[in-house]
Amino acid sequence: DHAKNFQLLPAHRHDSSSPVTSYRTTSPYEDILVVISGGESSRPPYVRSKNVLAFGFNSRKWFRLAPLPYDPGIEFA
Repeated sequence: DHAKNFQLLPAHRHDSSSPVTSYRTTSPYEDILVVISGGESSRPPYVRSKNVLAFGFNSRKWFRLAPLPYDPGIEFA
């Protein structure tokens, strides 16, 4: 019953706690913040960027990732 509710109610997964769904306290992976850059111009014609950057919290460095394959549009965020 617990597994069924967990799968059928994804909005309530944060309310669920069991040994199966407990969050990891340690991980061998670094926490990364991924940033998709925004507009490069504030006046028409609007030029939008497809650049993707990442910040590693442990290494405290910025990295450039592969650009998006297409422009996600102005309503993306």
